[in-house]
Order: sequence, then structure tokens, then C-alpha cells
Amino acid sequence: MFSLGEIQAVWQNTTNPLILRKLTGIPQLGWKMARSDRMISFYDGIWLFGLL
Repeated sequence: MFSLGEIQAVWQNTTNPLILRKLTGIPQLGWKMARSDRMISFYDGIWLFGLL
């Protein structure tokens, strides 16, 4: 996770949350990635059930 100052230094100097939400990623910081523990456990459960 990056601080607001780090994001402002390489992207836009703003504190407006609506503008900051538009940042999906840049090469200097990396890219946003969604990870849901609920979905991971759901799909792992299907895989484990298939093994049984």
C-alpha cells in the first residue's frame, strides 16, 4: 500500500478521492489487483470437492 504522498509524487497532486479512485496503476507503483478471500475459498472448495 502506498501513501498519499507517494501517489501524488508520481501521478497527480490531488486529495480529491474521486480523482484518486481513477488511478488503476502506473509502472512506477504497479497495478491494482482485486483479491477476495471469500472467492478464493469458494473456488478452492469446488476444487477440493472435485478431488473427493
